[in-house]
Amino acid sequence: MAHLSGLHRTYISLVERGGRNISVLNLLSITGVLGVDVGDIVTGLIREPQIKP
Repeated sequence: MAHLSGLHRTYISLVERGGRNISVLNLLSITGVLGVDVGDIVTGLIREPQIKP
């Protein structure tokens, strides 16, 4: 996957383990290689803002 996405394997490993944040462009590269939609990856990660009364 690293070779096909143009990203370094250690970077991908760090992202997988939560050691690095991923940019939108890198996420697009990885999902393109995997053949999945970005929405499939991030669904459920975005929280609605909490409004305090």
